[in-house]
Parts: sequence; structure tokens; C-alpha cells
Amino acid sequence: MARRTLLIDNYDSYTFNLYQLIAQVSGSEPLVVQNDDFGSEWENLCKALPPGLAFHNVVVSPGPGSPNVKQDVGLSLGAVRDSTVPVFGVCLGHQLLAHVYGANVIRATEPMHGRQSEVFHCGKNTRGSLFHNVPSPFSVVRYHSLIVMDDENLPSCINVLAKTKCGVIMGLEMKSNDRLAWGVQFHPESIITEYGRNLVDNFLKAASSYSNYSEKPYQPRINTPFSLSAAQDIQTYEGKEDQISFRVSVEKVSLLAGLEELDCSTETLFRELLDGSTTGADSRFWLDSATRDNSQTGSDASGAAQHVSSRFSYMGDTSGPFSKLVEFYVAPEDRSFTGQTAGTEKVRHELRVSKRGLDSPGDWVVCPEEASTNVDIFEYLEADLEMFLNSTALEREGERLSIKEWDLPFPFACGYVGYFGYGLRRLCGVKSTGVRSPCPTTGNSAKGAGSRNQQHGQTKTQPCEADSYVPESSFVFADRFVVWEHDSHMLYLVTLQDENESSQNSVLQSDWVVHTKKKIELLCARVSTGVRCVSPPSIPSSSSEQKQLQPNVQDGDYKILIEECIENIRAGETYEVCLTKQLSCSSNLRSRSLQIYERLRAINPAPYAAFFEVKGALAENGRSADFAICCSSPERFLSISQSKHVESKPIKGTIHRGDTAHEDTALAEKLRTSEKDRSENLMIVDLVRNDIGRVCEIGSVHVPKLMQIESFASVHQLVSTVRGKLRNNCTTIQAIRAAFPGGSMTGAPKLRTMKIIDDMEKEERGVYSGALGFLSITGASDLNIVIRTAILTPQGVSVGTGGAIVVLSDPQEEVDETILKANKLQTALAPFL
Repeated sequence: MARRTLLIDNYDSYTFNLYQLIAQVSGSEPLVVQNDDFGSEWENLCKALPPGLAFHNVVVSPGPGSPNVKQDVGLSLGAVRDSTVPVFGVCLGHQLLAHVYGANVIRATEPMHGRQSEVFHCGKNTRGSLFHNVPSPFSVVRYHSLIVMDDENLPSCINVLAKTKCGVIMGLEMKSNDRLAWGVQFHPESIITEYGRNLVDNFLKAASSYSNYSEKPYQPRINTPFSLSAAQDIQTYEGKEDQISFRVSVEKVSLLAGLEELDCSTETLFRELLDGSTTGADSRFWLDSATRDNSQTGSDASGAAQHVSSRFSYMGDTSGPFSKLVEFYVAPEDRSFTGQTAGTEKVRHELRVSKRGLDSPGDWVVCPEEASTNVDIFEYLEADLEMFLNSTALEREGERLSIKEWDLPFPFACGYVGYFGYGLRRLCGVKSTGVRSPCPTTGNSAKGAGSRNQQHGQTKTQPCEADSYVPESSFVFADRFVVWEHDSHMLYLVTLQDENESSQNSVLQSDWVVHTKKKIELLCARVSTGVRCVSPPSIPSSSSEQKQLQPNVQDGDYKILIEECIENIRAGETYEVCLTKQLSCSSNLRSRSLQIYERLRAINPAPYAAFFEVKGALAENGRSADFAICCSSPERFLSISQSKHVESKPIKGTIHRGDTAHEDTALAEKLRTSEKDRSENLMIVDLVRNDIGRVCEIGSVHVPKLMQIESFASVHQLVSTVRGKLRNNCTTIQAIRAAFPGGSMTGAPKLRTMKIIDDMEKEERGVYSGALGFLSITGASDLNIVIRTAILTPQGVSVGTGGAIVVLSDPQEEVDETILKANKLQTALAPFL
């Protein structure tokens, strides 16, 4: 029988990297518990999971906080103190071992987060040693602000195994005749730590030879990472849809030869084919690979690799017979980790589903039978997409297949288009964030750090004023849309139809295809005769009396918050904080949304850009959603293929472009070699590996591109690519829920850091920091990170901006970065304000 590891998660964002590593080395997936399970009592755990039967060794994960604070370590304390099976502590687990055995844990002179060091040891040739067959020195990644104090007071029962060049303890063992306990301060599971696999293998081999417990089979109740991770099994929603059969029809339109040579861009196609005044639809979407229109591929003068975006853009509206609008609202006091229901699983919310009225097809009508305060947005989408997956066929060129056999070059085969907002963060399987440490260390304590946060923070009850009437999440069901293939200038017309070709809905969809093809033919005819495509409405001339976007936090106060973040990092509460602020004004630009987006995509083209506008259904309180999202995001949150391959492309590290080729090259190199920016990026790469590692097959998570420079219109950015393969029993929605919100917009460890953010930020982020894109009925999806984005409502305009704060951050440079990131949005909006 394979021996099994109990992995105690101290609410870290790297625990499932350890999970994956242990499973690969041992051939057996660990049991995962969080440190406040079983009432935080080790004795209770042992009654449910007998040591030696349910598990044969214990690994105590890293985590925020201090080993001196019971709430920060929970049942990890009992494991280290009372376990009768071998124990391996990592980072916080290492510090906890030292603390329990009598050593002092103090603040480090220099916190090390996402930074590399050489570690020296003398155990390479010692069989049974933690460092057997590991060279000395070797390179490791460190994430810690606290250290085990190495002085004359170090207890004799602690044997130091490894140190850095400057003498910081990096490895230790507890001398005991009846116990085996090792600890390392660094992170063996980090993507660029050397010999991490060897270290885990050495521990497991030593633990195996040490233990002499019964090999009697035991079936524990806790058996998969899903049961105690963010990827909770989602209950099937008993929807009210009739169990009818559908078919997706795809028609290829190859009439566009030569259009690219004239003034006919994707903008023109969107305006010509999706004019709301002629379609009767007031909700439209455009998932826009804007960089394809601007020919930004390959490399540039700096030698940096240019970003590669999708070959496809998707354009559609809600004029189809199967279209519907799904809106999701979270009670204002329940969005935050510092709100009235913080520390509980209670999150009050309302799901609202609307369809087109029979008497007034242009209006949304709320469907009471599908409204719910019990089902959340993830559960509803999960069930609805599953229904379509199991009851839809693919029809193309006279051939009929199951939709599961979708093999067209583009992944979107009808489904949902919309966004998950940052206000959903407490719904993503978060059981608890633990309790903030009242006293982080026994040495140089972080006195006053928490209280100073409270002076700046407040419990959020309202979104940014300009974002009123914008739901926490909004999706439209796209049953008819246009796919534009940029490379070949090919169009595809995609419709969802009834299985019955003569039904009214099928006739409506077929008529739309015919009508759209005629529009395209007319457009081609105009081009072939030399007639230029219709120009968009003119942009207003600038005025010296233009309104300006106003920040909700002034620069001086923002610098204070940055210092607070750094203090939290020094105290061990977090490794990295993504701090943001909102810029807004009260100008009603809602009617100019498309013009503003067209201007934005022209001056700041981005690979994951989007235009999404919704006019929602009138609710009982008289309010209705009314907003447009103008997004020029360069960052991919998650892309999931029909075959369950997942990819994320986190961005951390930004610098402006140069005025000359020489300056541009120098700036790109400065970013590439910046220790601060590389540490930011590495922390998020390891976090993303953890998030998708919760739901991916063992050994499938990998990083094909680490910290590469990608160049955009106004900035160079440091971009990494993380990939994996989802488990067979994991759905697309479960994967999204496991990784949301994107770690590049939170920091790490994610849960504790989101609480710190909630303490500090004055207003809800809303759509900003969320994810926008499509969810296909085939199981494929592609979502961006909502950054570089303007939200337009009748109440005004809002723009979010921010950056990652690490211990190496300079407050003024961080303020300057927020200005740089918002600059193109300010420019795009300026003529309209």
C-alpha cells in the first residue's frame, strides 16, 4: 500500500504546488486539510484520520502570519508538537517547528519574497539526510519576512542543516530518538527552486524507513483536493428549461478578399453588422483581438517578443430568439472580507434572469421562475452550459455531429459572454481567511500595523459612485454572432437553432444569416467599387474646460497606503499586495460608449480587448443595469480548451516605452533584469500554478514561458505563461472558480491579502480586477483580466488603476506606475469629458 502524506494548508497560495510535487514524487495524492478544520484541534483530526492508517507523514505548508499566533497556525501547532509520524515544515511550518522546540522567531532584517538565494549545507553525501544528493550551494526561492534566530540561545535539540551565505537558517532538524522532524525556510515547490523534488523525495524516503505502522488499508473520508479547496463540487441546478434539442449552425463567408487593403476594419464590420438601431438589441458584445488589426506581431525595435493574440474576434448582440440576460447581485455588506458577514460563509445574493418579451421584443422581461437567492452565478452557468452540452448537435456543410466533437478553428460555439466582477471574491470557495495576527513576532514586532490599516480602511457598502447599477456579474447568452478570422479575413456566422428546422426560432435564425450575408455582400460591393467604408461619428474637439477623472485617493494618501502594505509585508502578513484606486467623473458618456472604445483600441490596442454593453431589465425597485465596458486588457486570466487544456498569462512588471529605438531597448532590458519586477512576477506565477494545480492532473502544470518581455503600444510588460490539463471530473466553471480572482490583481497569499486590501481600499473595485470573455457550450472559455478599462454608466465614468506592492517598492514609483497605466484611458476619454 502506498504511504500517504497529510498536507496541512495554512491558507497559503502555494500549498497546491506542494500538493502536486508530493503527488509526483510519491505516486499518491496527499490528503489536504486547512488549519482550522476539525476545530483547529490535532486530537480531533487524529480521531477522524488515524495516523499510520489514513496518513504516514505530515507536511506543514507555508502561510501568512506568525508561528507565535494560534489563529495563524491552527492544527499545524498540534501536528508539530504531538504528531507520531514524521513532519516536514515549509516556511511557516519550518518556523513553527523551531518555535515549538524553543527557538525564537523574529523579523528578518531584509524580507525575502520571490527572491533567490544560494543555500549551503553539508549533507550531500549523507544517506538519509534531507540534502542527500543535493549540491552545495544550490539556488532556492524564498518567501518570508520572519526567520529563526541563530544565537547562543538556540536550543540544543535543534540541529541547523543549512544556511545562506549571510548566515540565515534555511534548514533544520529536531534531534529526537522517537520523532523525525525537518524544516526548510525556503520554498522547494517554487518554479525556479533547484532540487525541490530531491528534497521532497529525501523526506518521504526517510519517513518511510522511519515509520513502522500498520499497512492495513484505510479509506479516509477526505480523499481529493476538491473537498477542501476552492474547487468545491458544484451542485446541479434544477433549471426550468424544457429538455429540447438544439443544433449549432456555422456558415463560412469568404467574400472579403481585398477588404483589408481599403479602409474596412473590424470596427466597420461591427458598426455595419451590429447597429443597435436596426437590430433592436440594446446589449452588444465585441471580444476584440485589437492587436491583430494593428499588425503588432513578431518583435520590435527593442528585440522584445510582441504579444500573440487570438486569430479571432467575436461580435454579437441579444436580438436572437434564445438570447437572455443573467445578472447577479451581491448584498453590498457581504462583498468584503471586512463586512458584516466576514468570517462566515453567509453571502446574500440575488440571481436575475431576463428574456425578451413577446409583446415588446426590444425589452428585457425578468423570468420569476429562474430568479433565485439560493443559486449563485457560477452554479447557474454551470447547469445551463451542461444542459446545452448534452442536448446540442453541430451542423456544418451538411454534416451533423455532437457538439462535443466541435472541430472548427475557433473555440466559441454559442454560449455566454460577460464578466465576473471582483465583488464575487467571497463566493469562490473561500471558507475562511484566518484571523489577522495581533502580534506577528516575538522579536521586532509590527506594532500598530493593523490599527493603522483601520484608519485608512472602511467596511465597503457601496461601489464607486460612477458604477451604480452595474451588477457583480452580468452575462448574455449569445445565440447568434459573427466570428472574424483576422489572418484569412474570413467570416463565420454562428447560430443556435432548434432541432426542428421549421420551428419559428429556426426560421428567425436562418433569416438572420441571410440578412447578415446580404449586408456583407453590400459592404464588399462598396469596397470593390472604391467606395470607402462609413466613418464613425466624429470625435468632439478638445476644450480647455474639460473635466478630468478624479482619484478617490490622493497621491499622498496612496503613498501612506503603500507604506502600510510594506509594513504588512515586513510583519509576515503578506508577500505582495495589489493595491488599486479608482478614477472617476460624473459625465454621462453612456451614449458615446462605442466611440470611446474605438478611440481606445486605436491608441492602445490590446490582445484581450473587449466592448460589452448592457441595458438590463427593470427590477421591482425601479433600477436597471445600464453600462458599457471599454476594455483594452493585455492580460489573459484563463483560457480553457474543449479538451481541458488550461492557460494563464499573468502580467507583473511594467515600464514605459522609449522615444527612440535605443532608449526603448534599454528600458526593456531594465525591466527584464529588475529584481523587484522579477520577484513580483515570480510570486504570481507560483500563485497561478497553485490555483490551477487545485484542479489539474498531477504533473500537468508547467511554465513554458517565464518572465518574458512583451511590448505594447505604450508599455513593455513582464509576462509569463502557465499551462495545465484539467482533471476529467473538473468542469470549466470549477476551474474558473478555483482561480478567481486572478492572482495578479490580489497578491499573495491570496486570501489573507484580499482581507488586507479590503481594509485599505475605500471603494469596491466592481468590474475592474474581474474577468471578461466567453463561456462556450462546448466547455471552452477564454477570459481576460479586466484592467486598462473604463466603465461607463449614466451616472459617470470610472477607471481602475494600481500595481503590486512588494518590500522593494518605492512609493513614488508606484504612484507613477498608476498614472502610466491610466494614461491611455485618460487620453481616450479626454475629448468626450
